[in-house]
Amino acid sequence: MRVRVAAMLLGIACVALLYGPAAIAASSLDETYWESDDACFIVDIYLHGNGDVDIEYDNDETDTGTWKLSGNRLGIDFDSYDDAFSATVDGHAIKATHRWHDPDDKVQTESCTFTFIDTSI
Repeated sequence: MRVRVAAMLLGIACVALLYGPAAIAASSLDETYWESDDACFIVDIYLHGNGDVDIEYDNDETDTGTWKLSGNRLGIDFDSYDDAFSATVDGHAIKATHRWHDPDDKVQTESCTFTFIDTSI
């Protein structure tokens, strides 16, 4: 009996270790606000429940677009710019790669980390 209980607990622990991060990452991002903690061109992201996103850049420009979560992969399609944004959601952080064209039409790439900001207060 002890062996079965120990085996069952070990199995549950393995499942929790394997799927725990994925369960967190797959949780709803609807109506969440994220702030860059790096020196990134994108400084704020607000993910709406209908799939829309509001984006604020460090030069005070803003954009809108749509977001999609597949597993723990987050993608954003921008409305006004031909930017590329792909990210991994890891609990309360989004680790992203952002590519865009600067005013001289040179491709710029940056890696950014966005932190979840609790706005429920």
